[in-house]
Amino acid sequence: ERMRELVFEFRIWDDICRTRLYPVTSDSNPGKATFVNVIGAKNPWEQTFQEKHLLWPISANEIQRNPSLTQNSGYE
Repeated sequence: ERMRELVFEFRIWDDICRTRLYPVTSDSNPGKATFVNVIGAKNPWEQTFQEKHLLWPISANEIQRNPSLTQNSGYE
């Protein structure tokens, strides 16, 4: 029962970033999900995922300590 209730809890975002696939459910097919490319997909709040959402920004302190680092795309 726990696996059914918590199937996407705490792991879904890591899986989305790793696979770049976003689960989409529909009312017409309850209990089933299809997976679409995360870039350009809309979440339930009608916000569109962008490439920059898959990575965190690198802190300014880290970039100062290691000048060979470059900021992740979208956070310049």
